[in-house]
Amino acid sequence: QELGHDDPDKRSKAAQALGEMEDRKARSGLEAAADDTDAAVREQVILSLGSLGDRRSLKTVTTALDDSNPKVRVAAAVALRRLQQPSALADLIKTLRRTSPSEADKTAYNSAIRELAGQKHTSELVELCKEGLIDRDTLLQVVDGSAVPEIAKWVVQGTVSQRAEACRLLVDAGDGRAAEALLSSLENNTTDEFKSACAEALGRIAAPEHVTTLVRELGRAPRALIWEPL
Repeated sequence: QELGHDDPDKRSKAAQALGEMEDRKARSGLEAAADDTDAAVREQVILSLGSLGDRRSLKTVTTALDDSNPKVRVAAAVALRRLQQPSALADLIKTLRRTSPSEADKTAYNSAIRELAGQKHTSELVELCKEGLIDRDTLLQVVDGSAVPEIAKWVVQGTVSQRAEACRLLVDAGDGRAAEALLSSLENNTTDEFKSACAEALGRIAAPEHVTTLVRELGRAPRALIWEPL
């Protein structure tokens, strides 16, 4: 009954209480309140639905990803992580690309993606990272060595700053399969930022036969750019 109170603060507290009870019988009442006129109430309703963990609430929660209020969108991402439904990943990605997410949005979405994504999403996650919509840690936590070929493509296809970020990703991935792509890129790009990032990556993953090319290319770089093999 409190969910229908005139006072939005009381409605919000009622929604919170229902979530803390962890009684799935509260699901229908909470879902009915998901379109409350007050954003704070909607936020708490969505968080409580996540706490209940009833996957039948998936549609209500994913709908909240399109809410006009950023706090409600963040609550939806948090709830999706709790509901553990990989099918919701597509909705998260659509929202990321359709809106201009705040840093709070991105943090919540990254946490949800880490929980919901799997190896089959490698290409899509690499693209999201390239677009700056998910962070490096999220990408590397979800994918394994299968991401290396996709990241290597990024080295030769993106902007200078994107190529440099791809090099840094390859450093963290630590996979020698990308060495040839990095060497090719190093020969064809002259910016200091890219050379520094590429040299760092090669210092981690290159085989002995790549050293000659690496030393030659670094010889063209500024004196301040020093490579220290690991």
